[in-house]
Amino acid sequence: SVLIITKSRYTEIDWRAYMQEVQGVIQGQYNYSKLRGGTGPLVYPAGFVWIFSVLWYVCDRGANIVKAQWIFYGIYLLTLFVVLRIYIRAKLAPAWSLILLCLSKRIHSIYMLRMFNDG
Repeated sequence: SVLIITKSRYTEIDWRAYMQEVQGVIQGQYNYSKLRGGTGPLVYPAGFVWIFSVLWYVCDRGANIVKAQWIFYGIYLLTLFVVLRIYIRAKLAPAWSLILLCLSKRIHSIYMLRMFNDG
């Protein structure tokens, strides 16, 4: 994961649009029909707006993508920890198979390369 952040190129998909959408709220616009980003209207609930508003501030108005990637890396580690604990407690799979969760290209892509709100 650290190598992904430090060596792989960030892939812009929705980050800028997320930042544009929350910027409207930060500037005082609370009418959802007027909140837009580069990909269209804001379609996410208020929880998204609040979480990504914090990221907007912490990441220099959304411009510091590397800082955002490190934050998403922390979220990824927390998620991975919880999922691994569930698998271990449920005894649904052999312990060695949990390594596959850590190697998932899709999970790394969602969290660190594209910073989707799915993470």
